Amino acid sequence: MNKIIFLNININYNIYSTLKETQQLIIQMCNFVLMFLHIFKSKIHRATVTEANLNYVGSITIDEDLMDAANILPGEKLQIVNVNNGERIETYAIKGVRGSGSICLNGAAARKAEVGDVVILISYALMTPEEAKAYTPINIYPDENNRLIN
Repeated sequence: MNKIIFLNININYNIYSTLKETQQLIIQMCNFVLMFLHIFKSKIHRATVTEANLNYVGSITIDEDLMDAANILPGEKLQIVNVNNGERIETYAIKGVRGSGSICLNGAAARKAEVGDVVILISYALMTPEEAKAYTPINIYPDENNRLIN
């Protein structure tokens, strides 16, 4: 069950003049701590790099079919793990042509992989501990041409 908590707190800054004092008051008034964890959301496991474009401004271009299957959104932060050389980088996703099988590292990231390298693309989400316990990550295992396997 998702719970959304809205707080409407009016504080007289003449009485609580510092930010620290204000924060302490809010915590006392709420009497709870909300914690979020970075949880593994989805991955595209063992995709093959089809292109490395050094002259593009950042990111990784991913076949839109793979993005949809892994629930990865354009602009979403991803961790890219190169199985061939052990490199780990963070970048963001860009939609590639649907059905193309494209996995293209762009910009500086292009120096971290070569065409033919096998990579794992991992996305994470912020969740409360309760949400994390109930969440099931999405795992996508494309074939050697980066096509979805039915």
